[in-house]
Amino acid sequence: MNGLIITSCFYGGFHLLAWNHEFRTSTEELLWKISALTIATFGIAYLVGIYLFGRVDEGFFERHDYVYCCCAVSPNILVTLFYIFCRVYIIIECLLDVFHLPESAFRVPQWSQYFPHLS
Repeated sequence: MNGLIITSCFYGGFHLLAWNHEFRTSTEELLWKISALTIATFGIAYLVGIYLFGRVDEGFFERHDYVYCCCAVSPNILVTLFYIFCRVYIIIECLLDVFHLPESAFRVPQWSQYFPHLS
């Protein structure tokens, strides 16, 4: 559980570093920001959901009908599905941005200029 929280915070945090990056469209920029924020805060939101769900006593499911049970469980399911969507969007957007890199990004550097060597 702690690994999920820490990993999602770091993964989302690294993508939040691109907050001021130039995107091709404003929609892509908005989706990127929403996705990165969602990923970074998912672990905390998940813990809050588990805590709130744990506060419901076991007799709750016996006393109430199916609708109440769905209302107690469905927010966690929706948040998890939204998290998955955000992760997939970030990965796809990263791969699509490779096609729009400048030509200089694909040039192989002369490593001998950067590292000392003996010839």
